[in-house]
Amino acid sequence: MRPFLSGKVSVIIPTYNHGHFIAEAIASVLKQTYDNIEVIIIDNYSTDNTEKIVSDFLKDNRVKYYQFDNKGVIAKARNFGIAKSTGEYIAFLDADDIWKEDKLTIQLKYFNVEIKGIATQFLPIGDTQSCHNHLDKLLGSNDYKDFSYKDILLQNPIMTSSLLMRREDFDKVGRFDESVDFRFIEDWELWLRLSKLGKIRVLALPLLEYRVELKNGRDCRDVAKRLLLVIDKHQYLGKGNFWNTRIARGNCYATIGKAYLDAGDCRGLIYYLRSLSGISGVIAKKRSVAGLLLYLIPLRIRKRIEKFFKCWFLKNIHLK
Repeated sequence: MRPFLSGKVSVIIPTYNHGHFIAEAIASVLKQTYDNIEVIIIDNYSTDNTEKIVSDFLKDNRVKYYQFDNKGVIAKARNFGIAKSTGEYIAFLDADDIWKEDKLTIQLKYFNVEIKGIATQFLPIGDTQSCHNHLDKLLGSNDYKDFSYKDILLQNPIMTSSLLMRREDFDKVGRFDESVDFRFIEDWELWLRLSKLGKIRVLALPLLEYRVELKNGRDCRDVAKRLLLVIDKHQYLGKGNFWNTRIARGNCYATIGKAYLDAGDCRGLIYYLRSLSGISGVIAKKRSVAGLLLYLIPLRIRKRIEKFFKCWFLKNIHLK
């Protein structure tokens, strides 16, 4: 581990109608043991009490508040916030998530020339019905793991609210893609570009509390299908080799199948079969087999089974 690095950290917090959560999010940043920070809040003209709540924090000169119409594309808000920032490092925090107080202090100690970003493990809070803590299997018993472009292409291990990166690296790879085609998946696409500069390290320490809410107006089937557009973009740019791209596409089919399964939509069978018949990773094939079997169980019974295993999983995560 390298000696402690210094430099201002700009924390980008986009928000819309999260007045019931945002005070806790901002407070978790201001309580950091590393205090050379600025907090950039980008409000998509919330119609709740967000502005009033944020105004209480503006007494701290490290906090800046902007209203910005992002047209429903959160990438626009993040890019706007970064353009307003002055830090040597950039961190991201969703308005309903919470940082542990030593998050930045710990992350800054892990940077080196080869590492282009530091992310962390997380603990789920709030509505955790659909939260799968996939990092446990990816990290194993290690204190951290470094992920390459290929690793991130096959499965995204990075929670946006946990990532810390250098400003100069963000400038090199370019901004978040603001195309509506990449809504809700623009972070994965940026991490892929960042990982072309060097590896991204994910710490096993859970320095983020991640709140899962059922998103009104967000069709998970549509979001999952658009994962394929990220692969198409990187294949067009020639950033990934043919074999890895084929495996990633097969993995996406399994993810799409799961989104359809959760919605009780039998069209997900097609995607599970595509994952099994094409080139995909071992985990994706196991998910596809399990998904096909679950389709044979009536939806009401299947939901009870899934709820039981999710509750068991989350209970065991918190006991660790």
